[in-house]
Amino acid sequence: MIDIILPSYQRPDSLERCLAALGQQQTPATTITVVARATDDATIAVVRATQATDTTVKLALVHEPGILGALAVGVANTSAEIVAFTDDDTEPRPDWIRRIVAHFNDDKVGCVAGRDIVPFPAPHNARIGQWTWFGRPLGGHDRGQGPATEVHYPKGCNMAFRADLLQMPRSDRSLCDGAQPGGEPIMAASVRSAGYQVLYDPAVCVLHHHSERGAHDPRDANVSAAVHDRAMHNVLALAWHPGPRRIIKIMYQLVVGTRRAPGFVRAAVAVGQRDRDVYASLPAALSGWRHGLTIILRREPYRDSAQSLRDTHLRLSTGPDQ
Repeated sequence: MIDIILPSYQRPDSLERCLAALGQQQTPATTITVVARATDDATIAVVRATQATDTTVKLALVHEPGILGALAVGVANTSAEIVAFTDDDTEPRPDWIRRIVAHFNDDKVGCVAGRDIVPFPAPHNARIGQWTWFGRPLGGHDRGQGPATEVHYPKGCNMAFRADLLQMPRSDRSLCDGAQPGGEPIMAASVRSAGYQVLYDPAVCVLHHHSERGAHDPRDANVSAAVHDRAMHNVLALAWHPGPRRIIKIMYQLVVGTRRAPGFVRAAVAVGQRDRDVYASLPAALSGWRHGLTIILRREPYRDSAQSLRDTHLRLSTGPDQ
């Protein structure tokens, strides 16, 4: 009924903790696919040890760096009608899968997003996972309260999709070899464009420990390749929005932008504040904005369906037709 995709890279202790939490779910997953880099012996060893006691755990190997390639390999190894994603530094609560599956009993729901409880919580945010009318992204998935509500996009560590609606951003459009940020809005935009809801429920919870990433991809720094990817993915996601406002939203990314993908206004403010981490990111953000717009104008492919990824995986695993 539901397959879990769990990418992991060089965090064996975190992976053990996450797998233990997934093994205690009130509603068990059909499969839990851990996607590991082929050279990551420590991660592979954790998966092999877990498989001795949990037959739902599978191992899939990826040979390219970056989260998008890992997620694509994970999707290719699924077969369930619902595909859920989490990170190796989370601990899903025991009712996590049960609550996700219950929401998909509503035929109008195409994606379920949930809350990630972080070590240093911020105040409650009333607007979560939204694009403003002019194109500013509002996250705040760690600050949700109250009943389930419709949003525009989920957060990657806690999200689930109907497999037949799932569209994965292509890793070959990315410059970053780490987190490759900004892919979730593209995944959610395909759901919304098909007429389905993206539902955020704060009760669908994971504890998010925010483990360290590699030195090439620090969590709180504006690495140029990550800035490029975030800006590019923002433009590609906004291209799905109906009506003339999509042009306003895309232009907002160029003129204003965000702290993690600044436009001219954000960069100018950062100069006045002597925030070099932001204003030095402007060239990478402009490159990503231009790259995303070029893909749109040339109608180049930048996403793959779950079924196409599965078909490709099957073709490669069985070899050419005899």
